[in-house]
Amino acid sequence: MADQNANFYNIFAGQNRQNSYSTRPQHLHPVFNDQRNFGTNLNGSGNDATPSSSVFTGPVNVNGVNYNDGSNLTVADINDAVTAGADMLFISGSTRFGNDVGQAIFDNFLSRQKPVVLAVEDAGTIIATLRPILTGSGNQLLNSSGPMNGNAPVYQFRDIPGDPILQGPFGDLRNQYWGCDGNGSIAYWFTIRTNIISYSNAVNQSGGTDNPPQGLTPQFGTGMSDGMTSFRIISHPLIFIADGGFAGAFNQTANDRGPALINTNTNLPAPRPNYGAGTRRDTWNAYFIANAVAWAIQRRTNQ
Repeated sequence: MADQNANFYNIFAGQNRQNSYSTRPQHLHPVFNDQRNFGTNLNGSGNDATPSSSVFTGPVNVNGVNYNDGSNLTVADINDAVTAGADMLFISGSTRFGNDVGQAIFDNFLSRQKPVVLAVEDAGTIIATLRPILTGSGNQLLNSSGPMNGNAPVYQFRDIPGDPILQGPFGDLRNQYWGCDGNGSIAYWFTIRTNIISYSNAVNQSGGTDNPPQGLTPQFGTGMSDGMTSFRIISHPLIFIADGGFAGAFNQTANDRGPALINTNTNLPAPRPNYGAGTRRDTWNAYFIANAVAWAIQRRTNQ
């Protein structure tokens, strides 16, 4: 039976809530709140952008971002989301959390097939969340030691026909680009990839020097093209993007800040033009988020 509620819980952590900082995902709330995009009735017709299978019965919890003023995400934050009846999480910003928080996300969301979208650039964050999934599988993980590829790197989405994120209801992202807000991202290499769909590798399409991590052995791959800067886990509903400012839609006069953009006339995603510290690309960050939210809602309402 379909879940009649689709509560979208949006946590932005790691920056003071009083600051007007570019990575705040509430800049994209018009996309989520516009009934023409996601509808209000599970059995409704949706609109031209989103098929009826992705619309939902409210409420969607995006009326004000749930901020964590500190630099760390805590178990209490995850418990707040559970108490609020969250069916899915979108966590972004320069947040960090340890094994206990990663385990709480797994226990309360991923193990229950409740979708989680992480847009963070701290290696410990993704490692803590992935640990329960990787444990016992024999899969090993290697990550770059810190932000790589310089300021505002740009990565290219893969061409995966029929993928619900790359070829989702809001746009076809195959072979398009996404940008990091400000500092570079952290890439990940895995020894076993059967449970992982890579959406973008670690090659900076804006130029600059690529620096493979130390310890990169043939079992992980041979270079930056084998690294992952965004991916989806198959066995559990987890999407990961290696940049805390992925949803940033602020300060778009600069070519290295605010890689996401919406059309304020239609409240639909739009390509952010001329982004990157070197070669400029149009970045499709907002489309990726909208497709990811549509996928998350569909996963929950179809259960």
